[in-house]
Amino acid sequence: MVSVGGSTEKSGATPIGPIQRNIEEVALALVDRAREVELNRRIPDDIFEMVRATGVYRIMQPTEFGGHQGNPVDAFDAIFELARSCPSTAWVTAVCVLHQWIMGCFSMAAQEDVWGENDQVLLCGSYAPQGQTARAEGGVRLSGVWEFVSGCDNTNWALLGVMVPPEREDERPVPHFALVPKADYRIEDMWHAAGLAGSGSNNVHLDDVFVPEHRLVSLLSLTEGTSPGSKHPLYGVPLLSL
Repeated sequence: MVSVGGSTEKSGATPIGPIQRNIEEVALALVDRAREVELNRRIPDDIFEMVRATGVYRIMQPTEFGGHQGNPVDAFDAIFELARSCPSTAWVTAVCVLHQWIMGCFSMAAQEDVWGENDQVLLCGSYAPQGQTARAEGGVRLSGVWEFVSGCDNTNWALLGVMVPPEREDERPVPHFALVPKADYRIEDMWHAAGLAGSGSNNVHLDDVFVPEHRLVSLLSLTEGTSPGSKHPLYGVPLLSL
């Protein structure tokens, strides 16, 4: 049995059986703690680390950084299991799992920036192009507010939607994702919601932050499956399909 991410557990590539069992144990523990998560308005650190310890974030992470480059369906099944007990925890888990895949679509230089010293680093994100983007030598400079960044308190980097200005006057701005480390943004504690209250979907603020060119990837390349990481079939799956 083979998937876009390579072989499944039957051929020994991805230990999805143990991961799934770990997820089931965490889901059982969350039954009694889901209310606590909602009242906390973000995922408590110990719960977030319980989920991390299951191995779910490794499923679609590149093998170069300790991942399995595995079947996305396996990751989705694990997320569904968590959602039976705590939707907020499942939502943030889904965000982090999918961003491991998106990181695999970036250049190797960008992946080294994020995972080079710690391959357990995870990313939050805000997809809609927001804020202001100005061209700068070797990259862009970002300022403004990005909204509803689920899991921003639990993660170390942000994946932010931006409109990169054209180099020529007769061209249009191009949507990109930009990678920004947590040290470069401020979290605004504003998430007071009726549903998914524990997802910590706060806003993040940037003030004239430089992002080098290699930490940008165009939305067009992601939707067409032609991003820098697309040499591997898993990271050549079009963004909107996954």
